[in-house]
Amino acid sequence: MATYPNSGYKETNRGMAVDLTFMTGPQMVHNLSYEGVWRDLRCAGKESAFAIREHSGHTLKSSIKHIFTVDKRDDHIFPNEGSYFRANQEFAGLGGNIGFFKSEVELQTNIPLIEELVLQVTLNGGNLRPYQDSEKNITVADKFFIGGPLNVRGFEQRGLGHHIDGNAIGCSSFWASGLHLFHPIPLGRGGFGDFFRIHGFLNAGNALHELSADALFRDTRMSYGCGLAFKLGGMARIELNYCIPVSTYKGDRLSPGFQFGVGVNFL
Repeated sequence: MATYPNSGYKETNRGMAVDLTFMTGPQMVHNLSYEGVWRDLRCAGKESAFAIREHSGHTLKSSIKHIFTVDKRDDHIFPNEGSYFRANQEFAGLGGNIGFFKSEVELQTNIPLIEELVLQVTLNGGNLRPYQDSEKNITVADKFFIGGPLNVRGFEQRGLGHHIDGNAIGCSSFWASGLHLFHPIPLGRGGFGDFFRIHGFLNAGNALHELSADALFRDTRMSYGCGLAFKLGGMARIELNYCIPVSTYKGDRLSPGFQFGVGVNFL
């Protein structure tokens, strides 16, 4: 069971998945999968908003997903150069009572500057559209959520976007971006210092309920700050940052000051 306190619900998934991975070129990886899941969504407590309660109950999601990845970075956690591209496409509606088209794209480039200083630029965006069949539904668990120490820093987890009675209800479209300057801490190369980086960052993003050119950059949120990042093995990292939100919107949940995060994918 997974619990999402910032959205006021908990979810239990039971089902099966079949996955096929293959390559079509150097560093070009495809992941094709089918997922059949019986989902039980419940309110996390008495305080859950009605907008969350109306999604409670059992649903059956039957979906196919394709993920295409091109990773040319010299390191997954602290790259000094190279680019990364990931496109995720999911179609749900092959049976069951859930139906949607969901797309998400992530781009990253790393440019070495001077004195081991690295500029990193990341852009992430997604769109969720309902299936044409009126009998198919979309639940809060299918939507996008942004904000928190792994993407738009300076906001609470799932804190960027519309909230009802304190619960994040997600969005159907979003974009988020990150601009970083990374530098090793001055402990010398080849030792314990290789596991650390100091960085300054600027994050921006927006959560949309309807995708349109007019709304894309309206009410853009923005934050900046600096912090310390630590490489945890070769697959994850830890960050301790001091964050300053500078552009927010009514209903956002902010987390100014020190913010701690552990994860695999950071914006």
